[in-house]
Amino acid sequence: SSGINAEYGGNQIKFEGVPSLIGKLQNLEVFMAARNELTCIPDSLCKCGNLKQMDLSCNKLVALPTSIWELKQLKNLNTDDNPNLVMPDKPLPEVKGSGAEFYNVDFSLYNQRKVAGLKPSAETMPQKDKEAERKKLRAR
Repeated sequence: SSGINAEYGGNQIKFEGVPSLIGKLQNLEVFMAARNELTCIPDSLCKCGNLKQMDLSCNKLVALPTSIWELKQLKNLNTDDNPNLVMPDKPLPEVKGSGAEFYNVDFSLYNQRKVAGLKPSAETMPQKDKEAERKKLRAR
């Protein structure tokens, strides 16, 4: 199927003039909205995964959604003549082993109670430890 073009250029459109349902247009390839009164664009526009070209020049943009970086097919983004526009920071790639796994720490409630010197409750005990505890009690 062929791609869809959405052309809103030169119509003095404000944010409300761009339908939020535009994100449902999976075949949208070109979004032209130059020479309007846009201060921002709907986040949903960034769900159009096939978007290749976006012209937002000559508007009053102050910000773009952070999700703009998720548009992997976008080859041409024109934001000229938007003097107050601040582009969102490009997110850093997710590094394997970042987060809690990086520190190799067991953050389970069971382990944290154990580390704090508190008796772990049965509800927080992992299944394998519950079975070991039962065996200990039976051996007494």
